[in-house]
Amino acid sequence: LLLALSCFYSCSSDKKKTLEELDVEFVERITEFPDSSFFSDIRMMEYDNGKIYLLEPKRGELVSLTEDFKQLNIEAPHSEIDLMMPASFNVVNDTAYIFDYGSVRTLKMYAGGKQIRSMSSLRFKDKRMAVGNSYIWASAPTDTSCYLRVCKQNPDEFILAGKVQKEDNKKRTMLKNSKHLFLVDDEALYAVPDSYAYIEKYNAETGVLEERLDLLSVPFIKGNIQYAESQSVANNSYFIYVMDACLYKDALFLLCPSLGEPYRCNLLLKIDVDGNKMQLAGYYELPGNVYRSICVSDEHLFAAYNGRDCAIEKYKLNDN
Repeated sequence: LLLALSCFYSCSSDKKKTLEELDVEFVERITEFPDSSFFSDIRMMEYDNGKIYLLEPKRGELVSLTEDFKQLNIEAPHSEIDLMMPASFNVVNDTAYIFDYGSVRTLKMYAGGKQIRSMSSLRFKDKRMAVGNSYIWASAPTDTSCYLRVCKQNPDEFILAGKVQKEDNKKRTMLKNSKHLFLVDDEALYAVPDSYAYIEKYNAETGVLEERLDLLSVPFIKGNIQYAESQSVANNSYFIYVMDACLYKDALFLLCPSLGEPYRCNLLLKIDVDGNKMQLAGYYELPGNVYRSICVSDEHLFAAYNGRDCAIEKYKLNDN
């Protein structure tokens, strides 16, 4: 254990030698909504067309903030006929797609603050989903596939696809193979697992795996794996290497923890996806200790952390 920990800290201290640290500049921090209600537990954020959308279980609704944090809008209200227990969402061109656990696993669509459609869905995980022109891709792991592609117009038309990393048994294989999904140009589907050190690129139409980027060369991820391998865990639990992820234009951003004592989650790995191959672009290190969710705009990074001082921080990305 001591050997693993010493190796972990050594790797963490050397990360600047092998991966470029990108410049990030603190802009501001807020702890409450414009209506003076305090943040409590921000689970997921998404940026779209000048708005920061966020999901907070205590409110039970999807809300948005303008990029300057001055205006609050309710995009999907909480009620018996609207959202009851929202688990994940995506926003594309001002339309929100929300998976609601509290409505017998229903996928609901909202625009202009009103529900425009809903459809019964299959078993989704509370990971980021991808939305295209004709289909929705969502994390729905089995022991042989990791995601579900369902037709927007006909939810009975669906396929299961995607590779899985086999574990000791079927239940653990399903547990560990849930993945965040991101779509580029309705052609490339990127899958980011939270418990494995790689990113996959699939053909969005055929489900064929086209590329896999190994993240073991990233020192803080390698250090996390070494730490995890030195620990024993129950069969129904696992260590998380990616707390959250988001896609903005031609780059993926992965929010990564540093396992061990003290635990931190303030490193953001950037991966360029604009060429034929995925490429590591560098990393950001935020000043806070434990962040939960991120989203990115043209010039800014927004990072939320929970706990007693739940807040959203805004940073300028000087490398964009």
